[in-house]
Amino acid sequence: MRRGYFGLSLLFLILLCSPAGGQNTRPTPDERYTVAFASLAPLNTDIFIAAGDGSDARPFLAHPDLDYNASFSPDGRSIAFTSTRNGSADIYRVGIDGASLRRLTDDPAFDDQGVLSPDGRSLAFVSSRSGQADIWILELTTGALRTVTNHPEGDFRPSWSPDGQWIAFSSDRDSKKLKFAFATLQTTDIYLVRTDGSGLRRVTARNAIAGSPAWSPDGKRILYHEAEISTLSPQRGPSQIVSIDLATNGRQVLTDGGGEKWSPRSIAGDRVAYVTRGPDGGVEFVGGTKGTRGDMRSPAWSPDGHRMVFHRENDSRWPPVRPGPSREPSFRLVRTGIFPSYSPTGDRLVVNDERLGRLRNSILVMNADGSQRSVLFGDAERSALAPVWSPQGDRIASGVGRFFQGLQGPSTA
Repeated sequence: MRRGYFGLSLLFLILLCSPAGGQNTRPTPDERYTVAFASLAPLNTDIFIAAGDGSDARPFLAHPDLDYNASFSPDGRSIAFTSTRNGSADIYRVGIDGASLRRLTDDPAFDDQGVLSPDGRSLAFVSSRSGQADIWILELTTGALRTVTNHPEGDFRPSWSPDGQWIAFSSDRDSKKLKFAFATLQTTDIYLVRTDGSGLRRVTARNAIAGSPAWSPDGKRILYHEAEISTLSPQRGPSQIVSIDLATNGRQVLTDGGGEKWSPRSIAGDRVAYVTRGPDGGVEFVGGTKGTRGDMRSPAWSPDGHRMVFHRENDSRWPPVRPGPSREPSFRLVRTGIFPSYSPTGDRLVVNDERLGRLRNSILVMNADGSQRSVLFGDAERSALAPVWSPQGDRIASGVGRFFQGLQGPSTA
């Protein structure tokens, strides 16, 4: 099995005593290439189902791959969610008892954020199958697909109007793009569009981050979260829950104070629920009532407000060494820590130990399957970044120093 590695221009060498040094092999025609890669995505996210205030949460369809972005059907009897359990991200539907699991989309593209229409006959979702993030609709009885939006920028978080005639969504199509080092910050706004793609209307325009739209039960208002962004710093400011009147564009801020507030929903009439993040994050209700504390991502409530679903990360062990889905049979993918490098014989692996290059990293060496890990090099002050194995297998080269000085300041060494 042949393995690939990724390297940089490097500053120091570690000498290794290896009986296999200098022995390199060519793959036979029936062998597959193995490519190690790093990802910032969670290792594993599971969906949880809980009472409406977040209490009594329990795992729902626990699976070693990613399950996330769940939502209830209009009758509250089933749940739609995104999963990578069969490789690419697709949307599934299952009863609230965990039975009758059904795959709704099956495409190599990225399908996510599925929500069922008020009559339960259609699914609106985000897909990259057109080469960009657009809103699509799937007719469940016929399997017919159609695009609702078609724009080179991103469209996200579709939300059906109560009468099923409109979809609200967030988009960066009119974004004010702000440059920070190698990153670009983008503003997002809330838009409305008819389910046939006509009648596009921009609802917000405040040079902010507006997302996760949700309709009021009477269809007259849109709830969303909004965060101001600074032109001087890459950090976004506190977010608030906002309601906007679709007839008058009258804007009402429903919350105050600091912290991150996300994903508002109207439940049980005019009651508004949302979640906060941080050390004391959890379920909140407009008016000051607090629910259960904990990390609860992308919450959704049943129509009667008695249940909620959300996802959270369920595995934080780092760095991973685990198979990843591959579309090409001749290439085997393995997700690892950042800057992986295989030995020439493919039986050993070196990676950095932290999730990000801007953190202080040491170098880990291990067997190719992730077993027998040990620290090969570490320094109390400096970071050792991007290790790479020599072609002979007797040395490992890496950069050592202070990286990302634009964020951390210049090195004093």
